[in-house]
Amino acid sequence: MATFITPFTGSAALTVSTGLNIEDQGTWMFEPPAYVDGITFGVTLANAFNANSGELHLRATNWTIPVIGNALTSYTDPDTHITYPASKCQIKLVGRWQIRRTINTASNTSQGVLYNSYTLTDQGDRTKAGTWYTPYHTFIIQGDQVEGGAIDTFTTHEFWCRIVERTATRNTNGLYVSNTVASPIWAYDYYKSWQTNP
Repeated sequence: MATFITPFTGSAALTVSTGLNIEDQGTWMFEPPAYVDGITFGVTLANAFNANSGELHLRATNWTIPVIGNALTSYTDPDTHITYPASKCQIKLVGRWQIRRTINTASNTSQGVLYNSYTLTDQGDRTKAGTWYTPYHTFIIQGDQVEGGAIDTFTTHEFWCRIVERTATRNTNGLYVSNTVASPIWAYDYYKSWQTNP
């Protein structure tokens, strides 16, 4: 069984500020001063049945992993002074989509509105409104001297999500528009390891 030394670990998030590209955004807005966290989109819908936001479509392929990068490299253990080649290197990401869907709490205009919405991702779908988390998925890049041989399930994988907001009812006060927000994040832990046994 393979054993590893893992000197580099951490946590990060893939967002529109760190690698997610906006392919389409319908009527979703992503701009200050309303949404300054670099993550959140907002949409304002007409006070009508079946008002539709259009589709927010985000995608990313082979974005730069922070701290450890995307390349297999060598490593010298400072305690043993043994150098492990890039062919024994493994990069692993373990993460899931965390897509917060909620009314804009800074506004009264979405009170009493029911929604008929969907969230689709490369890792699972949700055909209704509300915050949602996909199951965890693992992606690996490793050299040919790691147990199992050379593997790369990350570089060509397309991470994507598609979000639509539709109203199923009118606003109960009948006077204002509805306003909701969505924060699409692929949150993950990263590990950069080297196999230490033959």
